[in-house]
Amino acid sequence: MGIASETFEILRICGGNKSSSLKTLTLSIANMLGELSESDKVEILKEKVGDWSIEDGQYRFNINGKMIYALWGNGSLPPEINGEVKVTEISGVSRVIDSATLKLSDSQIFVEID
Repeated sequence: MGIASETFEILRICGGNKSSSLKTLTLSIANMLGELSESDKVEILKEKVGDWSIEDGQYRFNINGKMIYALWGNGSLPPEINGEVKVTEISGVSRVIDSATLKLSDSQIFVEID
């Protein structure tokens, strides 16, 4: 599987125990969408790193032109997330909801915008 160079860069930067959350979400997204390519992008929108984990994380993936956000923590949603969105929990359970009702927590979620 070819993983985008930006994804490798984020995994390299995070390093050590603190990378486990980000590595999990990156691999989860790769599993959701299949093979990633060099043209795929990932951006760190917000990140608060604690002693042993990423406490608040907001990452935007542009994979094959599809925008997917990996979010968790206590922050507000990125401003571009509005209207109906598909939310997938780390367990794999998905639902379509109005983003106005979406509240972030310690559990990672993936938000897809059409």
